[in-house]
Amino acid sequence: MMTYNLSEAKPFIAIPVGEYILDELKARKMTQKELAAALGVPASRVNEAIKGKRPLSATLALRIEEVIGIPAHILLSLQSQYELDKARLKAKEKKEADEKNDYDVKRRNLLDAIGQFIDACHASGHKVPEELTHLQL
Repeated sequence: MMTYNLSEAKPFIAIPVGEYILDELKARKMTQKELAAALGVPASRVNEAIKGKRPLSATLALRIEEVIGIPAHILLSLQSQYELDKARLKAKEKKEADEKNDYDVKRRNLLDAIGQFIDACHASGHKVPEELTHLQL
């Protein structure tokens, strides 16, 4: 039986903590504006946190805990996971871009070398090997 190491899990997407808060608001039939008023913060701050544009601070997490009951340590844990997932996704994208760039460079170098070899064959009067005559460089 194969075991799976959860520490090697790679995120598919990063989910901001605000998604969980938004789900709770919907369940309570509460708007973001109502939450902001209850928290004593601008509605824009709540909206930015919900959309993941602003990290959730410990102070705001404590206020949310008081107003809607989601424990602050859970909210901050979700915020931390979101930040880690974003970093992992960014690193994955960079690695893929680097690998693609490496492939493109090696491909270009190989095609250049083949072209030089074919030119050398022509210049020296040697026949170009059959397997190279059908390549489109």
